[in-house]
Order: sequence, then structure tokens, then C-alpha cells
Amino acid sequence: MRKPIVNVRKRLLIVEDDELILRSITRALTQEGYDVLGAASAEEALRQVKRWRFDLGQGHRISAFSALQ
Repeated sequence: MRKPIVNVRKRLLIVEDDELILRSITRALTQEGYDVLGAASAEEALRQVKRWRFDLGQGHRISAFSALQ
């Protein structure tokens, strides 16, 4: 029996204090098929990270973990 194909969307967190830029990036990435959450500050981003699981790009993995420590 074959397993059903599951469409798993990668979840991204975008941190940007300019609301217009944040909305534009969020909209564009959502249209590309990503599950995108936005944060307007570092504090908001930390709350999101504690609440949700995010996919980190290879180049950003070390800097993201360092920043959270």
C-alpha cells in the first residue's frame, strides 16, 4: 500500500520592523507556498519561536541559534 503524499509547507519567521516591508515579504513568500509568520520586533520574534517550530535555512542556522541564546 502506498503512503499518501502529504503537502508539508515550510514555516518561516520574518522579523522586520517596517510594517510595509514585513507585509510585502510575508505576502510574497505565502504566494510561493510557505507558511509565514511575521514579527515586528525581537521580543515578538522570541515569543513566536517559543510557540511555533520553524525551518531554518542552512546559512542562518548558527546565527539564529546564537541570537536566541
